Amino acid sequence: MEGRRLITAVGLNLSIDRTIEVPRLIPYGTNRALSTRVDPGGKAVNVALMVARLGAKAAVTGFMRARDEAFFGDRLAEGGVEADFCLLPGAMRVNVKVLDREAGAVTEFNEPGAFVPPEDLEAVLNRVRRRAASGGWLVLTGSLPPGCPKDFYLQLIRSAPGCRVALDADGEALKKGIEGRPFLVKPNRRELESLTGKVLETVDDVKRAALELTEKGVEVVVVSLGERGALAVRKGECLFAPPPKVEVKSTVGAGDAMVAGLAVSLEAGSLEGALRTAVAAAGAAVSTPGTQAAPIEAFRHIYETITIQKVM
Repeated sequence: MEGRRLITAVGLNLSIDRTIEVPRLIPYGTNRALSTRVDPGGKAVNVALMVARLGAKAAVTGFMRARDEAFFGDRLAEGGVEADFCLLPGAMRVNVKVLDREAGAVTEFNEPGAFVPPEDLEAVLNRVRRRAASGGWLVLTGSLPPGCPKDFYLQLIRSAPGCRVALDADGEALKKGIEGRPFLVKPNRRELESLTGKVLETVDDVKRAALELTEKGVEVVVVSLGERGALAVRKGECLFAPPPKVEVKSTVGAGDAMVAGLAVSLEAGSLEGALRTAVAAAGAAVSTPGTQAAPIEAFRHIYETITIQKVM
């Protein structure tokens, strides 16, 4: 799984993730925790840690609040990830994930994050531009902080003409970003429905909607279908991967692990290999509690079980 080029994930609205596991979630009642853990969070962090776990060179850039710089820096260094942040005053937002063990489901409480002024947006844009000059991959993922324009991902894409760009966003950020023709887009089915304005009930519906994005200049579209698997499309090729059979401990970070697997494996050029790696990485993520990167042993075991089907 050795990647040849640096993969840099951009995190504009990172967080501290507190994961609380309860036997059964009781709304409006008292819930006693079975366990708790605290991890550096945000989609860009999840992507970068999984990229490194898969054996490729990984970095994270974006915004970091001074109070939590050491916590993030230490954890990223332990995971083999280079940190290159624009430092801002204050503390990171905190997201709480409550895992209902009985239901195998997660309830999330996410803070919006602090306002980012225009001069700081310009600073991170310049930082991304400098990093992109050496080529490699740029992964744009996660929510935009207050004060950030909806087309900021588009601005970042246009500032990085020498990079392959992977875009994993939602709403207007996704819609605007596609105008920049990123190499890879990874929506889930709900995000793709919102983007196209269509209800996508079948795999064939998803395929047609994904192909519409390739007609807009996106090279590869991978759609996460959750418990139904994943679909990968590029012109002249459509592949489907059923979901791996794993015990679900936390669905948080599964999509990020999928993006990491795609960025690492698409370097080799095979869509089939990339989809297999992506689904195995996502499967390993859901079998791991919290938002830390899944063990490589779990990934390797699941990878051997993944089957890829051609969709006509």
